Amino acid sequence: MSTAKADDRIHEVHARPASAAIGMIVAHQGIVRGTSRSRGPVHGMPFRADRGWLEDVLAEVGTWPSVYGVRGWVNEERSPLATTS
Repeated sequence: MSTAKADDRIHEVHARPASAAIGMIVAHQGIVRGTSRSRGPVHGMPFRADRGWLEDVLAEVGTWPSVYGVRGWVNEERSPLATTS
């Protein structure tokens, strides 16, 4: 899936025919901190996802009672901010 913002995905969900059934939308946007736990500056963070695992998790969550729909995406990239000094 291409790079996307949570707002874009929320609009996609609301555009679906049965969107009135939605009780909650959960989104997590990872943030790269400006300092590391050791207090050194952070210049960014490389990130790779196990896409097979992600697909398995989404399929499982989609079977849970009262779950209307599940979407998931990962923006894999090296943040312009990535190595701890």
